[in-house]
Amino acid sequence: MYKYTLSKYEAGGRNRYTCPRCGQRKCFSRYVDTDTNEPLEYNVGKCDHVNSCGYHYTPSEFFHDHPARKPTGWQEMTGTRTAKPLPTPPPPRPLCTVDPTYVRRSQSPRSQFVSWLTMRFPEKAEAIQKALCDYRLGATRDGGVIFWQIDPQGRVRSGKVMHYGTDGHRTGNPYWVHTLLQRQGQLPTDWTLTQCLFGEHLLSQRPADTVCLVESEKTAIICALFYPSFLWLATGGCGQLSVEKLKPLVGRKVVVYPDSGALEKWEAQLKLTKGLSYTLVRQLEAYPSNTDLADLMLHEVPIRQKPEETPSTTPSEAAQAASDPVSDSLATNAVASPQSQAEQLWEQMQQADPALAALAQAFDLIPVSTEGNCPF
Repeated sequence: MYKYTLSKYEAGGRNRYTCPRCGQRKCFSRYVDTDTNEPLEYNVGKCDHVNSCGYHYTPSEFFHDHPARKPTGWQEMTGTRTAKPLPTPPPPRPLCTVDPTYVRRSQSPRSQFVSWLTMRFPEKAEAIQKALCDYRLGATRDGGVIFWQIDPQGRVRSGKVMHYGTDGHRTGNPYWVHTLLQRQGQLPTDWTLTQCLFGEHLLSQRPADTVCLVESEKTAIICALFYPSFLWLATGGCGQLSVEKLKPLVGRKVVVYPDSGALEKWEAQLKLTKGLSYTLVRQLEAYPSNTDLADLMLHEVPIRQKPEETPSTTPSEAAQAASDPVSDSLATNAVASPQSQAEQLWEQMQQADPALAALAQAFDLIPVSTEGNCPF
């Protein structure tokens, strides 16, 4: 007769415990001494879930692992069952993608977003056309822009559809191309979205360029118009920055521009990404919540004064001085000349963040315009 046996079931499952392997409650029977009914050890026993878990740690195995606990006269018993190996986990599910044909068929300048860019920056016609091609911008029949997410291997993850008004501000809620294809029966219902960075496909095409990471696709496009020597990528949302999305940036020179209010959240993800070398720009934290780089470039948020400066002119005088490209005076709410405003913004950002200043010096980062005049 065995000295140890699995405990018999008691009413209410009082002697059924949590399995040490699968963690499910009231499914684990312990081996108990047949004389004293005392359990041998908390983890020596058998799980009821034979197929899904299969945990079975016998007294013989326990005494083999802990010979000092072996009682006098103990002899190995035959016929005891050993722990069933865990079932082989299913292979990882293949990445769900969208047929690239949809990207090619959708590419068009006939979105309200591209129309707004053309009206807002008429002198940037060539740069807009280049951005449209580089980022594969698509258009829907009702004027929405499609921001395609394509990885460096050319796999189309999906496309985010967004609508913009004539003022360049977003209208309505965004939606995804894959959801439309699922409704039309072009994709299976269990198709799963795995996002990547907007513009990520350009990493392999521009391996030597410094990467600048922002939140919104709109900001990435606008920055690409005026700073084309840098590769501008977007996360697609404040909460969309993750270690998985940052992994393709390991080994690259990266400058990160979180929107105001998102600094701590983004910094946490950046620190978790092993091997990532980056410069984090903190300047935007001085502005109202959700302010991004495009807001400053478009002058939708007034550029703040340097801490040591105090406007010495009236608003009207400041506006007059700002209209003079030679003047470097700028009142808090004045409209600066395009070039001086860009230069002052860059200068202030470097003063606010020493790391950015060091990067600017190392890589010769200066505000440039490929067409002579910067329109912001």
